[in-house]
Amino acid sequence: MILKNGILADHVLQGDSGKKTIFGVFGRIVSFEYPTTHPKMYMYLEFIGELDESGEHGLDIVLVDGDYNPQGELPHSTFVLPKPPEGLFLPTLSTEVVHEIQQFGVQAPGMYEFRIKVDGKQVGYIPLTMLKIDRTPEHVE
Repeated sequence: MILKNGILADHVLQGDSGKKTIFGVFGRIVSFEYPTTHPKMYMYLEFIGELDESGEHGLDIVLVDGDYNPQGELPHSTFVLPKPPEGLFLPTLSTEVVHEIQQFGVQAPGMYEFRIKVDGKQVGYIPLTMLKIDRTPEHVE
């Protein structure tokens, strides 16, 4: 199984048909001071797997800093990679997972990544840059 897409965003909506709409995609967060807390964000994950990987899988997401030291993790969860409908042949299977992350905090600016693990194996990552800017008049609106 692999992570085909991993996106951080301000919001992800799901319509009645199951289609996802992603708003405010980002890869960096700017703060005047550290440690800092980002009040809310969403993580969109799309997984691709082989036919024999259908079923329930464990999902672990760990935040690591630029030196690959763990900085925190999201609660363990599970997702299902569904079988195709009867009579429909698909070469691979796919599923989408959305996590709402509240009160996301980091201690210092720098490069980070969310490591995505399925059943204990890393299948991808999402990079995130945390920046610090000075609180000077040209930076304050």
